[in-house]
Amino acid sequence: MWCALADCYDRAAQPDSAIACYRRALHASPESAAHAAARLARLYAAAGDRPRAAHCYRLLLAHAATDAADDVASACLFLASYELDRRNPRAARQYLSQVADAAPHRAEEASAMLRAMASSSN
Repeated sequence: MWCALADCYDRAAQPDSAIACYRRALHASPESAAHAAARLARLYAAAGDRPRAAHCYRLLLAHAATDAADDVASACLFLASYELDRRNPRAARQYLSQVADAAPHRAEEASAMLRAMASSSN
Protein backbone atom coordinates (compact mmCIF):
# COMPACT_ATOMS: atom_id res chain seq x y z
CA MET A 1 0.00 0.00 0.00
CA TRP A 2 2.76 2.49 0.90
CA CYS A 3 4.60 1.86 -2.35
CA ALA A 4 1.42 2.39 -4.37
CA LEU A 5 0.77 5.70 -2.64
CA ALA A 6 4.41 6.72 -3.05
CA ASP A 7 4.29 5.84 -6.74
CA CYS A 8 1.29 8.16 -7.12
CA TYR A 9 3.10 11.00 -5.36
CA ASP A 10 6.19 10.33 -7.48
CA ARG A 11 4.17 10.52 -10.71
CA ALA A 12 2.51 13.71 -9.44
CA ALA A 13 5.96 15.29 -8.98
CA GLN A 14 5.63 15.46 -5.20
CA PRO A 15 9.01 14.02 -4.18
CA ASP A 16 8.79 14.88 -0.47
CA SER A 17 5.51 13.01 -0.08
CA ALA A 18 6.83 10.13 -2.20
CA ILE A 19 9.93 9.87 -0.04
CA ALA A 20 7.86 9.78 3.16
CA CYS A 21 5.72 6.94 1.80
CA TYR A 22 8.65 4.95 0.39
CA ARG A 23 10.39 5.22 3.77
CA ARG A 24 7.31 3.73 5.43
CA ALA A 25 7.22 1.01 2.77
CA LEU A 26 10.80 0.01 3.61
CA HIS A 27 9.66 -1.02 7.06
CA ALA A 28 6.15 -2.17 6.22
CA SER A 29 6.93 -5.39 4.40
CA PRO A 30 9.96 -7.26 3.10
CA GLU A 31 8.20 -7.77 -0.24
CA SER A 32 8.17 -4.03 -0.95
CA ALA A 33 11.63 -3.22 0.44
CA ALA A 34 13.56 -3.59 -2.84
CA HIS A 35 11.05 -1.48 -4.78
CA ALA A 36 10.99 1.20 -2.09
CA ALA A 37 14.78 1.27 -1.76
CA ALA A 38 15.25 1.63 -5.53
CA ARG A 39 12.75 4.47 -5.76
CA LEU A 40 14.11 6.24 -2.68
CA ALA A 41 17.64 6.01 -4.06
CA ARG A 42 16.51 7.55 -7.36
CA LEU A 43 14.65 10.37 -5.60
CA TYR A 44 17.53 11.13 -3.26
CA ALA A 45 20.01 11.08 -6.15
CA ALA A 46 17.80 13.46 -8.16
CA ALA A 47 17.68 15.78 -5.14
CA GLY A 48 21.48 15.71 -4.88
CA ASP A 49 21.49 13.79 -1.59
CA ARG A 50 24.15 11.28 -2.58
CA PRO A 51 24.79 9.84 0.91
CA ARG A 52 21.12 8.94 1.36
CA ALA A 53 20.94 7.65 -2.22
CA ALA A 54 23.97 5.45 -1.54
CA HIS A 55 22.39 4.14 1.66
CA CYS A 56 19.20 3.24 -0.20
CA TYR A 57 21.10 1.56 -3.02
CA ARG A 58 22.92 -0.52 -0.39
CA LEU A 59 19.54 -1.48 1.05
CA LEU A 60 18.41 -2.43 -2.44
CA LEU A 61 21.39 -4.73 -2.84
CA ALA A 62 20.56 -6.35 0.48
CA HIS A 63 16.90 -6.90 -0.46
CA ALA A 64 17.05 -7.34 -4.21
CA ALA A 65 15.47 -10.36 -5.79
CA THR A 66 16.60 -11.80 -9.08
CA ASP A 67 13.77 -10.05 -10.91
CA ALA A 68 15.28 -6.71 -9.92
CA ALA A 69 18.49 -7.27 -11.91
CA ASP A 70 18.43 -3.91 -13.67
CA ASP A 71 17.85 -2.13 -10.37
CA VAL A 72 20.80 -4.01 -8.88
CA ALA A 73 23.00 -3.00 -11.82
CA SER A 74 21.88 0.63 -11.44
CA ALA A 75 22.62 0.47 -7.73
CA CYS A 76 26.09 -0.91 -8.33
CA LEU A 77 26.89 1.71 -10.97
CA PHE A 78 25.68 4.53 -8.74
CA LEU A 79 27.56 3.21 -5.71
CA ALA A 80 30.74 2.84 -7.77
CA SER A 81 30.46 6.48 -8.84
CA TYR A 82 29.70 7.52 -5.28
CA GLU A 83 32.72 5.65 -3.91
CA LEU A 84 34.95 7.16 -6.59
CA ASP A 85 33.81 10.62 -5.52
CA ARG A 86 34.76 9.64 -1.98
CA ARG A 87 38.21 8.54 -3.25
CA ASN A 88 37.52 4.90 -2.51
CA PRO A 89 38.46 3.05 -5.72
CA ARG A 90 38.60 -0.34 -4.02
CA ALA A 91 34.91 -0.19 -3.07
CA ALA A 92 34.08 1.18 -6.53
CA ARG A 93 35.75 -1.82 -8.19
CA GLN A 94 33.81 -4.20 -5.95
CA TYR A 95 30.51 -2.65 -7.00
CA LEU A 96 31.51 -2.61 -10.68
CA SER A 97 32.42 -6.29 -10.53
CA GLN A 98 28.82 -7.09 -9.55
CA VAL A 99 27.23 -5.39 -12.57
CA ALA A 100 27.90 -8.15 -15.10
CA ASP A 101 26.52 -10.77 -12.74
CA ALA A 102 23.36 -8.78 -12.09
CA ALA A 103 22.62 -7.56 -15.62
CA PRO A 104 25.00 -8.66 -18.40
CA HIS A 105 23.52 -6.08 -20.77
CA ARG A 106 24.90 -3.34 -18.47
CA ALA A 107 28.42 -4.81 -18.26
CA GLU A 108 29.82 -2.36 -20.82
CA GLU A 109 28.93 0.57 -18.55
CA ALA A 110 30.92 -1.03 -15.75
CA SER A 111 33.81 -1.80 -18.09
CA ALA A 112 33.90 1.82 -19.26
CA MET A 113 34.08 3.02 -15.66
CA LEU A 114 36.89 0.56 -14.91
CA ARG A 115 38.83 1.76 -17.98
CA ALA A 116 38.36 5.38 -16.91
CA MET A 117 39.61 4.51 -13.44
CA ALA A 118 42.67 2.78 -14.88
CA SER A 119 43.51 5.67 -17.21
CA SER A 120 43.13 8.28 -14.45
CA SER A 121 45.44 6.39 -12.12
CA ASN A 122 48.26 6.37 -14.71
